[in-house]
Amino acid sequence: MSNFIAHAATVPTVAGRPWYINLRWTAIVLFLPFAGLWQSMILLSQHIMFSRDNLHQALSRGALLMVCRDNDWEPPSDREDRVFVQLPKGFHETSDKHAMQSWAKFKIMHVCHEKIDVSAYNVHGDMLVPRGYSFAKVHKFPLTDILVSTLANTGSMKLARHRSWAKMAVSGAQLMFAFYTLYRARGDQISHYGYAAYGLSVFPYAFMTLINLIAVGVVGDYPCLYVVRSSILREAGLRVGSRFDGAIGVLKDEDKTNAGESEGALGAPASQDFDTKTMLDPDLDTASVESKTFTVSLPELESGSHDEPPLTEAWLRLETLSCGGQPAKRLLVVRAGEWERRFLFASPGQDLTGRDVYEFGIGGITNEDVHYSLGRSEESIIRNYCGGILFYLSFVMAYLMPYMVIYALTGFRREHSTVAQRAWTMGWLCSSQLAFYPLNASILTHTGGLGITLGSFRSNPRFWFTMAILMVAPIGGYVTVSQMYLSSDFTSTTLCL
Repeated sequence: MSNFIAHAATVPTVAGRPWYINLRWTAIVLFLPFAGLWQSMILLSQHIMFSRDNLHQALSRGALLMVCRDNDWEPPSDREDRVFVQLPKGFHETSDKHAMQSWAKFKIMHVCHEKIDVSAYNVHGDMLVPRGYSFAKVHKFPLTDILVSTLANTGSMKLARHRSWAKMAVSGAQLMFAFYTLYRARGDQISHYGYAAYGLSVFPYAFMTLINLIAVGVVGDYPCLYVVRSSILREAGLRVGSRFDGAIGVLKDEDKTNAGESEGALGAPASQDFDTKTMLDPDLDTASVESKTFTVSLPELESGSHDEPPLTEAWLRLETLSCGGQPAKRLLVVRAGEWERRFLFASPGQDLTGRDVYEFGIGGITNEDVHYSLGRSEESIIRNYCGGILFYLSFVMAYLMPYMVIYALTGFRREHSTVAQRAWTMGWLCSSQLAFYPLNASILTHTGGLGITLGSFRSNPRFWFTMAILMVAPIGGYVTVSQMYLSSDFTSTTLCL
């Protein structure tokens, strides 16, 4: 029994989760040891893939957060915000009058990310997002590209992480005791119980203790999550109700310019000298109206995706227009290069059926036009190859190695064991193996996509239903092993199942 409990104490924690959340996961692996194998192997393989510096090591551990734009995001009304946008078709050709009689809305271009409730995590610093923004975890490959493209001097950053020497000491002691238990099983246990010998039940726990020892020693634990500084965070920091004390990183444009030069990157005073009322007059001759333009040279960047239109640097703001006794109208002002257009602004969810609509695409995670290599660089390919070998090796270790060890020690001979003893001990092993792939692939890892986090899956009744089914055999296995252990080592008293 000490082998089982000691193993549970060595399990790597989920980054940023409070102790009571990690305790629930520890309770699961106490009964299903291979359920934690996927997590530990993912930690090791992703450490190999991403561990170029402290920041990327935290990324591989899932300990980084980004500020993202929500679907209800809108520009400010007291200034202009610089935003890289996908301009809709016909933006430059449309007249001022037609623009004023058309509607505009935003399309948030989401990178593969998942919004999270930070109240369920320990977050470094003091963080509060304003309306229109949220915290999100981003898939590791696009996040790597964002960090490289936008942050300066990431190699010099130092982030706190915890390598638990206590866990490593417990892992080492438990590992030695587990091998001693397996050694003892070679005698009377195997000759009496065959492949149902209770000493063999410690092998999955001993194996997982070894994996956890390596994971804790190499990767470490992150007791809190770190919010990465980004252009979206900087934009959100200018809004009322925001607080970002403790964000990590320095943006490249802030690193290269002084405070006076970088001020324009944050926002510009709104221009108010354009006569919007005339643009609402349908009888007005557009030829008699001179369009207000700005002769500012702003570069159009090459898009990171060949499937999407390029992003253009633009300046956005909202204006409120009152027309006599009519309800006030909100206008979206878009200034891109020498063009400035005003559109009626549509609130999220507003029905625009039958109306002319211009849709502006804006980034959800970053304001820059990032080229996403998605792990296709030469260095990334090599790292991914090594990590992939380690990752798929875990399949072999989880599904084949236990039976190879049992066969080597017992030849799968039944000896004097009962059907119930063999059924419960083998069922225990099989349940743990079943928990390895289906459970972890769905709720613990971010491989091909973000998947579903353990926190969100826990609230799903299917999770508890699956756990209830998988826990039956381990509970019966515990009782059976305890029965065999007591009857062999201490007393001949038989416990009833």
